[in-house]
Amino acid sequence: AVFQRIWAEIHAEYYIPDYDTLNPVMNDLGGQIFDFDGFRNLRIPLAGMYQLYNASVVIKAMSVLNKMDNWYISDEAIREGLRKTRWTGRFEILSENPMVIVDGSHSPHGIAATAESIKNYFEKTKLVVIMGVMADKDVENILPTMMPLAEEFITVTPDNPRSMKAEELAARLNASGAKATPAATIEEGCRMALEHANMRRPVISIGSLYMVGDVTRAMKKLLNID
Repeated sequence: AVFQRIWAEIHAEYYIPDYDTLNPVMNDLGGQIFDFDGFRNLRIPLAGMYQLYNASVVIKAMSVLNKMDNWYISDEAIREGLRKTRWTGRFEILSENPMVIVDGSHSPHGIAATAESIKNYFEKTKLVVIMGVMADKDVENILPTMMPLAEEFITVTPDNPRSMKAEELAARLNASGAKATPAATIEEGCRMALEHANMRRPVISIGSLYMVGDVTRAMKKLLNID
């Protein structure tokens, strides 16, 4: 509604992808194959069901550009661009054994998309969740989405002055009926999560883009990943 209001105010054309033509063909943690808007068997090396919608927006944008003067983006260039896409910190697989995922989802909408992907890829397996959030985030609407999917939470404090302290987040989770343990540092939280998962459960880090880099570095150090 906001976009449509602005488009009307500035008398701009607007385009919306026809998601009715979006057809998932195959998906696993290694990537996805899909059809969209006349394209068949497009490939993206990204996990996360929502990435198909993101890719559809890109394809629509390419089709709009191709109708303009001095633009020509071939179908093969679109296919190659999708094949080579990398999206650091968005349902990114850091390790498969043990399974470790880092995801910068931090809003109710983003967490809901992450939860949908967790259900799709892990079915009834509960995860060990590393979680850190900003103090101004809508925590009360985030927790109910993730709690049914988590065996336990390890809470951390992202490196930002607006961060909610790990102890406060753990207290909120425990008060809501979850099992949560605060960690003094992000590296300690990663170590605890790996130990508690004990190779039996996937580990996922969620809650703030501010901690994606720190979690990634800590996990690579602990797992000896280059």
